[in-house]
Amino acid sequence: MQITKKLTQKVLTNFTGYDKITYVIRKWEVKTVSVNVNRFVGKIYEKGYNKTSFANKLKISRETLRAYIKNPQNMPYAIIDASINLLDLNSEEAKDIFFAQ
Repeated sequence: MQITKKLTQKVLTNFTGYDKITYVIRKWEVKTVSVNVNRFVGKIYEKGYNKTSFANKLKISRETLRAYIKNPQNMPYAIIDASINLLDLNSEEAKDIFFAQ
């Protein structure tokens, strides 16, 4: 049994018995969001940020960033997009981190 919960206009989360999968709708495409948290946090530090400074750049609190890292399926598309820009990720890196298989 699947229940779809609308989080924002662009992000939907499906809750199944075994996992949580988030779909991002962008330009009529649906993509599965599965964040590689270790690579994401690694890139934050690699680019010279710590969690507090990165959260400040995203204009969110450190606690909110921590919550997104702990439960990446709740990360809004706007935060993913801003993170890609702040970390200066190319399309391959962004795909590997935010659309991991």
